[in-house]
Amino acid sequence: MTLSRSLTTRILHFLLLAIVIHQLIGSNFIERPLPGEDPELSYQLHTWIGIAGFVTVFAFWIWSLVRRRETSFSELIPWFSSARRQALFADIRKHVRILISFRLPDDDHSGLSSAVHGLGLLVVTAMAISGTLYYFVFQGTALFTISSFRALHSVNSFSRPMKSCPISCGPISSAMPLWL
Repeated sequence: MTLSRSLTTRILHFLLLAIVIHQLIGSNFIERPLPGEDPELSYQLHTWIGIAGFVTVFAFWIWSLVRRRETSFSELIPWFSSARRQALFADIRKHVRILISFRLPDDDHSGLSSAVHGLGLLVVTAMAISGTLYYFVFQGTALFTISSFRALHSVNSFSRPMKSCPISCGPISSAMPLWL
């Protein structure tokens, strides 16, 4: 069975591919600038392409919810439906039987491939969210600072004396890791 993909799906796949490859390779060559230093081009590219990645992942999730005649959202995330989970486990058993007989399974866009695709999308989403949160919240740049974030959660069980962060991100709670 050949499942054709729409132009939008193909473009979003290509953008995610290019962004993830750039971020994985580029992250080996960046250094975080010290306070007061201008960031290098590689760091700036990593930052801005990472934000573009967040937007692309968000667009991909929206597209996964509204698209028709392609892999459905429930196929990407089969864990909340007993019927989808049963189909996934049946597909896993089928793949194991085929592999034990030293053959390769057909490319049939089965439940297993869709679930693995969904897991990959969840990993990329977690990476994009964590990087975007780091940039906008924990780094103290464009939108928030640690102290304003802490003010939102001023009543917490970790209330301890404040101390300064060694990377110039303002006062932080001593319960927070110093690498933030």
